[in-house]
Amino acid sequence: MTSGVTPEGIEWEHVPLPALEPAAARDVFKNTYRDAAGGLELAATETQLDNVLESIGHMPLAITLMATCGGHLGASPDDLLIDWGKAGTEMLSGGGKGRLSMDDTIGLSMERGVNSDPNAHRLLAVLSMLPAGTTGENLLKWWAPTIHTSTHAAVETLRTAALIEQDHGPFLASRIFVRPTIQSYMAHQDRISGPVRDQVHDACYEFIMRHRSIPDDNRFKSNLDALASEETNIQGLLMEIPVDAPRPNAVDALIAFSVYQSWTKPSVVVASHALEVARAVYRNQHVTDRDTAARCVAAAHQSLGRSLFILDRYDEARTHFEEAAARYRGLPGGPDPHRVGEASMQLVRTWTYIGTADLHSLVTEAYANLASDPSDRYHVARGLLGSGYFLWWSKNLDEALQKLSAAKEIFETLENDCPASTAECLYYMARTHTFHADAHATATALPIAQAALAKAEQSGETGLIGHAAGLVARCLVVLGSYEEAEKATARSLEASQALGSPLRIARGLELLAYSCAGRLDLPGSRVAYQGARGQFTKIRETLLGGEGVERCSSNLALMEGLTVMELDQSVFSRLEKPSAIY
Repeated sequence: MTSGVTPEGIEWEHVPLPALEPAAARDVFKNTYRDAAGGLELAATETQLDNVLESIGHMPLAITLMATCGGHLGASPDDLLIDWGKAGTEMLSGGGKGRLSMDDTIGLSMERGVNSDPNAHRLLAVLSMLPAGTTGENLLKWWAPTIHTSTHAAVETLRTAALIEQDHGPFLASRIFVRPTIQSYMAHQDRISGPVRDQVHDACYEFIMRHRSIPDDNRFKSNLDALASEETNIQGLLMEIPVDAPRPNAVDALIAFSVYQSWTKPSVVVASHALEVARAVYRNQHVTDRDTAARCVAAAHQSLGRSLFILDRYDEARTHFEEAAARYRGLPGGPDPHRVGEASMQLVRTWTYIGTADLHSLVTEAYANLASDPSDRYHVARGLLGSGYFLWWSKNLDEALQKLSAAKEIFETLENDCPASTAECLYYMARTHTFHADAHATATALPIAQAALAKAEQSGETGLIGHAAGLVARCLVVLGSYEEAEKATARSLEASQALGSPLRIARGLELLAYSCAGRLDLPGSRVAYQGARGQFTKIRETLLGGEGVERCSSNLALMEGLTVMELDQSVFSRLEKPSAIY
């Protein structure tokens, strides 16, 4: 009855019974809970209930048993989630003599050839540690290479027992996964052996390290795709790493993955765990390679600082960049000038967002460290780029152009073409022109900004794509090409929303609002300004956030009471321009 494969010899019409749709699952849970609670209604928000339903995979039997358990106890969804985390499927009893519990039904499936097949049992254990499932290709290559010769047979055994599911299509490309209820069953009572856990964790670390690269590496874009395909699985496994006794390569993998997330979707959770584990290893007196352990702590600080910076938490980011630079200076094996320089340049950028420090000496020191070896042309160019950024921010535009142009020329002659750093040079070169609020300067900046966007797309770095697309949009707005500007703004907003930066999202929405007003689209402009103000409000305590709230509020007040017919160029000319236009 539970099998996904029909018996032979009979004409069957196979109608799959999938998990319930969310709305139906909510109704079943509420009704069952009410019956079990003697008419008492479930007191919970939709989000709280959805969290419970997602944890059990929206499976009908699990919903019935979970709701019955909750109703009998008068438990809240949050209480049920806590118990689910502790006891798993053990908590889902049948509720009476002769009625099967969730453990009983899963146990019956396990007896159907799985317990007697070591390969199938091992494969189920592996897949149970991968909450998002995996492709057949990654299963063979990374997660279960030791059962390669019989993987297909093991998969078929597990599918027959209805313990795993597989998408349609070729095996290598299809996704194979275990339902949350089965995952929970396997996670308790030591049903997954220590050797299997170690093997999966080691495979996870190797997968990360094989796909580690930087945005100037031509493999970066493909590596991002590879890591994204297993991101949920990787994050779950990394967060299991114990602070006191990590396995070999665990710390390096944690740091590398937190850096990856800072380029795609910053996570303070993973980055903070990386720092905690790295610190614990460094404090361990039995660790003999003190220099490597110290480098890991510095790198973890730098990675956490980068994520905090992108999330617009500048004061917190600053302390971590300062700590990273200090630790790279004081490594047991001697200072690492290039690492000191990169951390210091990140600190410079953070201070420019805070806006309260004299940065000349810090920039000078950072450049000296990056350019300490003249034969290392990549780091020399990185120093020029950082200096060019600071000169641009200081409004020393001619000097900024010289530094940025020199850096770009070096990057373009290097083997990898350095698409990310080249894009960054082009971006700030275009920004030097947009300081001048006239059409001629903006027309000069536009093709440079478009070249920056092309290079950013080549690299694949989300943040750069968002910046460059936003600059293209700003140039087009100044030139009055509002429809084209809105296409570029949409690309910028897509990247900004992926990163989750309130400032970047706010700037994109404000630019969209201004562009809509330029087209005399009053409703569109109002909605976009309201959205922008909401995002700026999230970072209102920062200088840029506070100014953004004031601009958006002022413009909304100006448009208050206007009808569509009353919005004209005279009103548009009185709107405060987004600060990033010039």
